[in-house]
Amino acid sequence: MKPPPLSREAARTVDRLAIDELGLPGIVLMENAAINATAVLLDLVENRLERPIQGLPTAIACGAGHNGGDGFAIARHLSLWGADVRIACPRPVADLTGDAGTNARVCAAMGLPIDAEPPDEMWSAELVVDAMLGTGFAGDAVREPLAGWIEAINRGRAGLVVSIDTPSGLDSDTGTPAPTTVAADATVTFVDAKRGLLAQGADRWVGELIVAEIGVPDALVDRARAFAADAPASPTPPA
Repeated sequence: MKPPPLSREAARTVDRLAIDELGLPGIVLMENAAINATAVLLDLVENRLERPIQGLPTAIACGAGHNGGDGFAIARHLSLWGADVRIACPRPVADLTGDAGTNARVCAAMGLPIDAEPPDEMWSAELVVDAMLGTGFAGDAVREPLAGWIEAINRGRAGLVVSIDTPSGLDSDTGTPAPTTVAADATVTFVDAKRGLLAQGADRWVGELIVAEIGVPDALVDRARAFAADAPASPTPPA
C-alpha cells in the first residue's frame, strides 16, 4: 500500500531526524534539494520550452526562510549551467541568517543580481522559479511585497512558472489557497508529496507535481510519518 502524503509536521520531522540522527547538516540537505530540483528544472526547460538553458532569462523569487534558501541554491546551480539568472528577495542579503543566508551570500559573491524591489517585467522571464513561501505557510493572506510579486508572476507567464516544495500561498496541509497564490505550471516538492498538494482543486495551483529527493533513507521518512501522526498538533511557525 502506498504511504500517505506528508503532513507539514512530518516534513519538518524528516529534516529534524536527518540532522539529529543521521548527522546530515541542514545545508547539505538544502544542497541535495537544490541539485535535484535543478535537474528537474533542466528537464522541464528542455521538454516544455524546447530550448537550451544557456542564456535563458530566469527569474527566481526567494523568501527569507528555508524555501528562499533552496531558491538561492537553485539560482547558483542554474547560473553554473548557463542560465541568465536574476533573483528577487524582500530582505537584504546581509540580514538573512542560517542556511538561506549562506546561499544568498554565495550568490552575491558570484555577482548574481539580487533585487529587493524587482520590476514587474522581471516576472515575464522565460523561466520563473517561485521559492518564496514553503510548507510552513498557513496564513489567510500573503504579506507584501510577496503578494505583489505573486500577482505579477501570475500576470507575466511568458514561459514556465515552477514552484519549489509548494506554490507560495497554498497551505501544504489543506490545499487551501490564499487570495494571492502562485499558479504554477509545475511544482517540485521534496521527499514525498505534501498532503495539500493532492487536495481537491489544488492542481490549479500545483500544476504537474514532481518529487525530488534530499538524500535521506525511506525508513527515516516512514518514521517521520509515524511520529507526526502520533504527535499532538503544534503551532505553525512563520513561513
